[in-house]
Amino acid sequence: MNEIINMFSEMLKFDPRESELKSSNAPSSVFKEMSEKQALENFRLASSNVPAYKDFLKKNKINPGDILNFEDFKKVPLTNKKNYLTAYPIKDLLIGGDFVGKSAVTSSSGSSGIPLFWPRYPIQDFGATKGFDSFLVNNFDIDKVSTLHLNCSGIGVWTAGDYIFLINKYLSYKYPHNSSVSPGIDIDNTINLIKSISPQFEQTIIYSYPPFAKDIVDRIPTQLLKKINLRFVVYGEPYSEKWRNYMLEKIGDSSFHHVTSVLGSSEGGLIGIETKFCTLIRVLSYADDSLCHAVFGEKRVPSFVQYNPLSRFIEIIGNNIVLTSQGGLPLIRYDTHDYGNIITKEEVINLYKEITGNDINSLAEKQGILISSMPYLYVFGRNDYTASIYGVLIYPEVIKDILTSIPFSKFFSGKFVMSTIEDSHASQYLSIILETKNNIDVEDVAIPSIEKTFADYLKIFSSEYSKLLSSSGDRVFPKISVRNYGDNEYFSSRNKQKYLI
Repeated sequence: MNEIINMFSEMLKFDPRESELKSSNAPSSVFKEMSEKQALENFRLASSNVPAYKDFLKKNKINPGDILNFEDFKKVPLTNKKNYLTAYPIKDLLIGGDFVGKSAVTSSSGSSGIPLFWPRYPIQDFGATKGFDSFLVNNFDIDKVSTLHLNCSGIGVWTAGDYIFLINKYLSYKYPHNSSVSPGIDIDNTINLIKSISPQFEQTIIYSYPPFAKDIVDRIPTQLLKKINLRFVVYGEPYSEKWRNYMLEKIGDSSFHHVTSVLGSSEGGLIGIETKFCTLIRVLSYADDSLCHAVFGEKRVPSFVQYNPLSRFIEIIGNNIVLTSQGGLPLIRYDTHDYGNIITKEEVINLYKEITGNDINSLAEKQGILISSMPYLYVFGRNDYTASIYGVLIYPEVIKDILTSIPFSKFFSGKFVMSTIEDSHASQYLSIILETKNNIDVEDVAIPSIEKTFADYLKIFSSEYSKLLSSSGDRVFPKISVRNYGDNEYFSSRNKQKYLI
């Protein structure tokens, strides 16, 4: 009990502004060394206290006593969902082989298969709270501005909803002019709360998945949007700068960091936060293909966050993000199957100078942005989350961008499901299922004209598809079908949205 009291006291005393200043003054190399040391400690803890990991090492002929330094650590085989998480009973995956001390259990969404369960220690909750404290103070000034925190995540066993619920509660204890409420994924309750309570606060921060966040701003009356200050923290899937611009325009705000994100997962908890500097780099990269390619290696903008190297160690192996993290169910060299890369503050600064000839420090200083030296991570997601047609990859982000364009945003909610299908003649086509807005019926949508217009927009967003369209004509038009808002088969609000089937 004393340990819990001490953690709570430390959380209340934590000064996020001072912490941000300290992290901006330290060299990146310090965090790298600290992170590698932490990874070794996590390995030793798991290899001596987790039954499943002991067996995993034995099967792979690894003697834990031979892993003496970081170079040795890099020889340890990777774990993944198949060879580790689903290969052992849950109790054998836990420190001590039991649930003692694990105060909470949550579940993954099951979007990629059978849900997995994640027991965690109280220190994981307090650690995530400190991360959010720093994020919300530096992005939204919650220590100075009266704030309503609106948790619109899936409420119940889901990891995101449980974490956000606890974090909002703890921060409302710390900052008395903050309050929290958790309507979950319930659009009517959410709108009613915004109408009734948000005007009593200087700002309302909505925590949600991007599709539901867009539902909210599309449903709120324009007059109400002018009276309140809405902010958004989204997670669960990538979003584009076009989507961010759409949201900012709807809420009448020009501050890019007022629509921002965190990167998290069931297995990794809170992995990283989109700081003001991350947002700045994303916005600049969206406007400059050369900068985007230099920083991210592609001409599309990925999720871009900063992470605490003391709470998790991240490696890039074959472009895949490999995670080592502590907790009730520790993970050692776990292959997330997401692809991306790590980049340092110094590398970003130098690349910006090389491409633009300008100093990013000066630009950041003018906007009141501190550039922390903790490492940065960019994530494109999974390659298997894309569809393809005649070898041209179609990314979900491209479809999302198209659906925020005026011809489509009038009729469609922004949710969709896509797939690559072969017909009876073995010809390939791209199938896209769209959800109408809540006040639009499928009979009001003219499918043939929508398909042609969609192809016209798709060629704007994808140069590869443009080439394909010019050579193949209307036979590579996407085949579009439309479902009513909230369709149980594809767009039920009870489940996390899938984009690929």
